[in-house]
Amino acid sequence: MIDKLSGQVRYAALEFGGFLGVGTDRDPIPWGMLKYDTRLEGYVVPLKREQLGKAPRYAQTSMPRTTTC
Repeated sequence: MIDKLSGQVRYAALEFGGFLGVGTDRDPIPWGMLKYDTRLEGYVVPLKREQLGKAPRYAQTSMPRTTTC
């Protein structure tokens, strides 16, 4: 998600669960939490699976409600 006023990336939508894209949920993670790991060639978040399970999420077929400041 990009802030429309500043143009800065605010959140990444990470997909979890489902099978072949069916039943997948998305978890918005603040961009600042993502750290790029060159060894893994991907982003890492400092959260455990249990923490992500309790985090706000939305279904792939719906859009999150956002507010503007």
